[in-house]
Amino acid sequence: MKLALVGAGNRITFQYALNLHDHYADQVEIVGIFDANTTRAERLRQRLDGKVKTYQSMESMLAESGCDTVLVGTMDATHDVYIDQAMRHGCDVICEKPITTTPEKSKVILNAERETQKRLTITFNYRFTRFATTIKETLRTHSIGTIKSVHFEWLLDQEHGADYFRRWHREKKNSGGLAVHKATHHFDLVNWLIEKKPLEVYAKGGLYFYGSKNSSFKGDYCRVCPHQKECRFYKNYKADEAIHSMFFEAEHEDGYHRDGCVFSDQIDIEDTITALVSYEDGIDLSYKLIAYAPYEGYRLTITGDKGRIEAEDFHGLVGPYANEQIYHLVVFDDQGNKQTIEVPVSIGSHGGGDDRMMEMIFSGKTMEDPLNHMADSEAGFDAAFIGMAINHSLAEKRVVRIEELRK
Repeated sequence: MKLALVGAGNRITFQYALNLHDHYADQVEIVGIFDANTTRAERLRQRLDGKVKTYQSMESMLAESGCDTVLVGTMDATHDVYIDQAMRHGCDVICEKPITTTPEKSKVILNAERETQKRLTITFNYRFTRFATTIKETLRTHSIGTIKSVHFEWLLDQEHGADYFRRWHREKKNSGGLAVHKATHHFDLVNWLIEKKPLEVYAKGGLYFYGSKNSSFKGDYCRVCPHQKECRFYKNYKADEAIHSMFFEAEHEDGYHRDGCVFSDQIDIEDTITALVSYEDGIDLSYKLIAYAPYEGYRLTITGDKGRIEAEDFHGLVGPYANEQIYHLVVFDDQGNKQTIEVPVSIGSHGGGDDRMMEMIFSGKTMEDPLNHMADSEAGFDAAFIGMAINHSLAEKRVVRIEELRK
C-alpha cells in the first residue's frame, strides 16, 4: 500500500503515522503528507525521520506521490472534499469517523463512490475492542430472543468532555456537534450489534454546562486568560510537547488556538443530548450523552423477548475509575437466571480497539471477519445520519425520518 496522509493532527500522527512507521513499514509506505497548516505537516515529517515529503496542496500530492490509498484525518466538515478528490484520482480511501457532517456533504461522497467505484473504509475502532466484540459474540451465542429495546448512556468526564469545548469541535459547522462527531461511535456500535437500520429520530438537548451562558467569566484561550487562578477548567499545556509542536507553534498560520475557553461565545454545540431512535422491526433505542459527568464510560442494555444483556465499560482520566478499565457484562434469561461473562482488560488505546483495527486494515493479510468488524461507507452513513437527524430534530423540534436525509 502506498499511503498518503491528509491531516497531521494528533490522531493521524500518533495512531496512524508513527504506528505505521514502527510496525507496518513492510506493508505500508507513507508517500506523502498534506495538511492545510504547513507547519503541522512539517512537524509530522520530522517525526517520520524527515523521509516523507510534504505537499502544499492535495492536488499536488495526488499527482506526484504515487499513492494508491489516502487516509483522511482532517476536521470532520472537510472529509467530503478530500474523499471526493482522492477517489476521483483513483485512490481508495480510509477515513476517520464521522464520515461527514451534513446531508449535502454526504451527497458529494455518495456521488464520488458511485462514479469511481473506489472503496471507502471508516475507522470505527470501538467495534474492535475486546469488550464490544464479546457483546457481539454473546448476542450470537447466548440468545436473548428477538431484540425489542436498547438503551445506551455515554458519559464523558470533565477532563475529556471539556476538551471538545476547547477545540474546533465546539462549532457545529466544523464537527456537526457531539451528536455527529462523538455519538457516531455510539450509534455505529448499536447498529453493528443489532444489525438493523435506523428509521427515525426525536431528540432534545442543549448547552447546559459549558458555553458563555453557564459562567460568570470567560476568556479567549487559557494562555492569556485573566481567570487562570479561579477557573477549574484552566489548562496549562507547557509540558505537553505534542500540543506545542502541532498546534501552538502552528497557530500563526491559521489562528487556531488549541486551548480555547470552554465558556466561549463561539460554542454552539450541545453538551447534553437525549434521543429516541426507531429502527427496523420495531426496535427502539433510548440514548443519552452527557459531556460533564464525574466519571467516564458507558452503560448499554439490550433486551429481547427471551432475555437481556447488561454491559458497562468504565474508564477515563478522573473520578472513581481514573486510569482503570472496568468491564461488567451480564446476561439474564427470561426466568431471571444470571450469567456473568468475564472479559479480560485489553491494553492499548480505546480498549485495545485501535491495535486490532490497525492489524485488519494495514497488515496486508487476508483475514476472516465473521463479526463484520470492518466498516464501509454504508455503516458510516447509517451512524452519521442518526447524528444529523438529531441536529435537525433539535433545531426543528420534530421527529426526523432518516430517509429525509438520505434523499
